[in-house]
Amino acid sequence: MKRKAFVLLSGGLDSTTCLAIANEDFAGSVEGVSFNYGQRHEKELVRAAEICEQYGFPHTIITLKDLLSGDGVMLTNSDIAVPDISYSDIQGVSPTYVPFRNGTMLSVLTAHVQKYVMSEIDGGQRYNGLPGFPQGQ
Repeated sequence: MKRKAFVLLSGGLDSTTCLAIANEDFAGSVEGVSFNYGQRHEKELVRAAEICEQYGFPHTIITLKDLLSGDGVMLTNSDIAVPDISYSDIQGVSPTYVPFRNGTMLSVLTAHVQKYVMSEIDGGQRYNGLPGFPQGQ
């Protein structure tokens, strides 16, 4: 049976690198999977689709708007101003942190690919995370 990789693709550098590696390791049998969690900046989804189109890979967008958005979640609530600060200025949890976003995405991606005989799931999250973003730690 032919192996296939499903790559959690945000459109950023880390996940695009994973997509390129999966392309080599899986001889082009790759699918990009992105999540619309109600983020205010839809450029992630646009860029992920463009990257998949460039490679000739299918691209799936799964919607999690109701699950990951909320009144206190800055990246999904346009009523809250996003502060213009650097990562080094963050004290405690970042104001842009979306609770358990990466864990939720990986769990849903795993459920999504169960309908296939899957070989591997790849994602480009930072293991050590950034200051103020507990999901990467």
